[in-house]
Amino acid sequence: MSYEAQQVKKSKEHNMYVIDKAVQKANDKKVRSFSSNDSIAIESDRDLYNAFHKMKYKIEGTYVNGQWKITTIYYDKYNFEFNFKQMFTGDNKLGWAAANLTNIMESWGTLNEYTSFVTVTEYKKSLEVRCNLQMKRRYIFI
Repeated sequence: MSYEAQQVKKSKEHNMYVIDKAVQKANDKKVRSFSSNDSIAIESDRDLYNAFHKMKYKIEGTYVNGQWKITTIYYDKYNFEFNFKQMFTGDNKLGWAAANLTNIMESWGTLNEYTSFVTVTEYKKSLEVRCNLQMKRRYIFI
């Protein structure tokens, strides 16, 4: 797994707002698969904030053998906005200075915009399904 994928996988936004939200929604609907598209701003990790910040993603999950197999593909167009004020007043002055310099290089034609993709595949147990199976076993043995 790439460095970027590892960082995304560890991020609060990925775990709480993307994965947990999607699995909870699927569990609530009692479905065995799901797929959706959305976007998210990653701010909990400085490297991810500087590299991606606002990313779109596609998430797909399938329930197999008592757990969810989830694949999330994040993608972001590398285009840098110019923000002179943030370079001097924001929390991330060095990041904004680099973004501003990159924006100038884009305007000169030295750099071109491109899209970056990060894919994270993982398995998550479903507590709700596990609890339902345990309850069924209790009823069988009573």
